[in-house]
Amino acid sequence: MDDYTQDNHQQLNLLIEALKEKNINAAKLSVAALTLNAQILTAPQLLLLCTQWTNLLSCHEIPKECRNNKCIS
Repeated sequence: MDDYTQDNHQQLNLLIEALKEKNINAAKLSVAALTLNAQILTAPQLLLLCTQWTNLLSCHEIPKECRNNKCIS
């Protein structure tokens, strides 16, 4: 379980860096890894976050404040 927890921290850091760099593909890969870990760990709250992140990264749910500012390129 410690390995998955460590990987979650690493993937979260990679997700943050990818978003800072506006690298959507790298962000999606990090979310995919976090989703897999959430399923393995049976972590419903993390799985919910991953679903929300996936929707945001796929432009299905763009926050109101980002619609005109092109937060996601």
